[in-house]
Amino acid sequence: MNKVFQEIVSKLLSASRVLIMTHRRPDGDALGSSFGLREFLRSRNIAADVLVPDPLPRRYSNFCTGYLTCSDAKMIDGYDLFAAVDCANGERLGSGDVLTIEMLRKRNFISIDHHKGNSLAAPCEWIEPTACSASFMVAKLLLSTGLEIDSAAATYLMTGIMTDTGSFCFANTDAAAFEIAAKLR
Repeated sequence: MNKVFQEIVSKLLSASRVLIMTHRRPDGDALGSSFGLREFLRSRNIAADVLVPDPLPRRYSNFCTGYLTCSDAKMIDGYDLFAAVDCANGERLGSGDVLTIEMLRKRNFISIDHHKGNSLAAPCEWIEPTACSASFMVAKLLLSTGLEIDSAAATYLMTGIMTDTGSFCFANTDAAAFEIAAKLR
C-alpha cells in the first residue's frame, strides 16, 4: 500500500463520522463512488452520509437512497472527515455557502478523483487522471485494505465503473479496470 493510500485509509478508518460529497448533476460514477464508500464505511460501524448537491437522475432514484441535500448541509458540525469523490473543483462540488472549498481545506478533508486539472487542493488527495473512474479508484483503495467489501458497496462501485467505461467499451478501459471489477462481488 503506497503512502497516499495509507494516509487516506487511515483517515477513513479512524473517523467517527464522514460526509461524502460529489459533483453537481451526478452521474453513475459520482453516485457509485459516493454510495460505495458510504456502504463500506457503514459496514465498519463508521457513520457516513452522502451529500448530493442536485436532484438524482430518475434512473438512480430508487437505487441511491438515504442521502443528504444541500439544505441538510447546515448540520456539518458533527463530521470529523469530509471526502470529495469524482469532483474536480469547488464549483462542481455544489455544496453551497455552508461548505465552501475554502472551509473544507481548513478541515479534515480528502479528495479522490480521476479528472485532469483537479483544483480542489485538498490537504490529502489522490488524483489519478488515467484511472477509468472514481469508482475504480475507491474500489482499488478499499481492496488495498484487505477488508471485505460487502455486496451493497460492490454493487455501487461496479455501477460507477460500468458507467464511466461504457460497460468496458470506452477507450479508458484497461486491464486494471477488469482486474478491479473482477474482485468486486
